[in-house]
Amino acid sequence: MEISLLVCVTDVTYYCCQNFSTPNLVYRSRRAPGKIPAISALQSTSYSSLWKDYLPAFPSENIILFMQDALSIEDLTSFPHENAELKNLVSESHSVYLPSVGETSSLLRDFKNEGYNITEVSKLQSGINLKSDKNVVLVNLPDTLTIPQRKLAMQKSNEVIESVLSKIGGLRKFTCIYTARKSSKETSEVGSNSKRRVTRSLQQAVDRPAGFHNHSCALIWLRNDVTVNVLGPSGVIDSTFTIPNNKSVASADTGHCEDGVSSSVQITYRNVENIPGATGPYEVRLEFKFIFVRSKWTLSYVEGNLDASMSRDLVFQMHKRKNELVPNKMSYSCSVKRILTSSNKTSSGGTMQMVLNGFQYEAFPSQLSKGKFDGSWDCVGFFTIPVWMSLITIFIFLIILFWGLWMLSDVKTMDRFDDPKGKTINVPNTE
Repeated sequence: MEISLLVCVTDVTYYCCQNFSTPNLVYRSRRAPGKIPAISALQSTSYSSLWKDYLPAFPSENIILFMQDALSIEDLTSFPHENAELKNLVSESHSVYLPSVGETSSLLRDFKNEGYNITEVSKLQSGINLKSDKNVVLVNLPDTLTIPQRKLAMQKSNEVIESVLSKIGGLRKFTCIYTARKSSKETSEVGSNSKRRVTRSLQQAVDRPAGFHNHSCALIWLRNDVTVNVLGPSGVIDSTFTIPNNKSVASADTGHCEDGVSSSVQITYRNVENIPGATGPYEVRLEFKFIFVRSKWTLSYVEGNLDASMSRDLVFQMHKRKNELVPNKMSYSCSVKRILTSSNKTSSGGTMQMVLNGFQYEAFPSQLSKGKFDGSWDCVGFFTIPVWMSLITIFIFLIILFWGLWMLSDVKTMDRFDDPKGKTINVPNTE
């Protein structure tokens, strides 16, 4: 049997940029390949480069495509005994390794566009009859995701590959491609991440205090209930209602994260009373939107459906003098009231004020997975009114003390005294 080429393709998932790429192992058993471009150990190879530069170096009119449901580079390296057949084929050939190639799932489509006749079989019981000059035989390998042990799954796949290659014999020169529909590493990571997310959500729902919300890439803790003032067109407060912390539903929290640009957390409150325009208990949604500005972050706005008569949400913004830029990897805390005013009008033509009485939040926290805030950047600086009053009082007392000491130091005493045994001291006094 003469095998012209073997391409081992695996999907490796990079979640940071959602770019799915595959390592590739290319080899020819008897004849060295043609001119191949230089390969970088770190640089990713595009699929177009694989198709135009690398595969033409291993020309073949007949291809066997072994298709597996899931595969990763760990499957090929962690089970040397189960992959013994592949290892032997590589050791007896001229091989080229491409660390990372994108969009390898397009191989079958491009072969069809190049005029190859596609023949799909589940397994090769005996020899195969090729009806055209250019053929691609698709061999579907046994499902591996349904088998608990990856070791056993890889063993079954390699048994099929070995059986197919042995039955082909010296019929024709073949190119063999071993690939998968998706990455087994991706599947296992998605499953484990889902379990971790569910476990974390359940733990937070039990352990975290009321008003604490942890989602996406932001943390929020509202120490007290949110108070909302409804202002009429004249700017006078017409009514006030409260959004209790104990009405928030932790499992309904959602959010969005764009690392280094923006993040948001949407808090859902259910059965809130006295909402303008609502006939009964109402579901309130408050979305806190944070933005990243020059190595610092700040609260951009809070959006909420606090007027049930309106089709669009109200956008609340904090006064620019009160809304501070917080250094990265620090949280923002405030023990005093902060008022956010709606920038758009309510259905009655007035506005609303959202009063946050004691809160702490952080965008892009470094301890998000632990549900902990970083060091606090407090809204109230060190020189508060009580501190200033204390310093002024101390300063006044220091002035009195130093003035008294200066007066004492200026007191002059007599330098001569009368001696009873000697002459008296006469002080002439003439006018």
